[in-house]
Amino acid sequence: MSITNSLTISHEVAHTLGLHHAWSSSDLYKDRKLAIEAKQKEIKQWLNKYKEYPDDTKIGSTTETLSQRRKEYNNWLDNLEKEKNDKTELSTPLYAFNKASTENIMDYIWI
Repeated sequence: MSITNSLTISHEVAHTLGLHHAWSSSDLYKDRKLAIEAKQKEIKQWLNKYKEYPDDTKIGSTTETLSQRRKEYNNWLDNLEKEKNDKTELSTPLYAFNKASTENIMDYIWI
């Protein structure tokens, strides 16, 4: 087994034990969470705007119906919510390490 493989195994075992990446609470995750919330708001506004229209209403000059779009958008909302919850969970790790620390198996900088 090469050193890379053993480090990868250690890294994945640490995930199994509940450790997260050192950078999981970075601004990248906070920015993504804000973007998710903005998209959720946009989708909800669209759904609310057309809530009184019948499901079989065609969208523009397409054959797509409001029922199909509502289902697509509701699935999108569900997926965004799952991603947002994952980001929230990652932003509050059980154990924290110093970023870019060579002793930290949860930090990819040294690989």
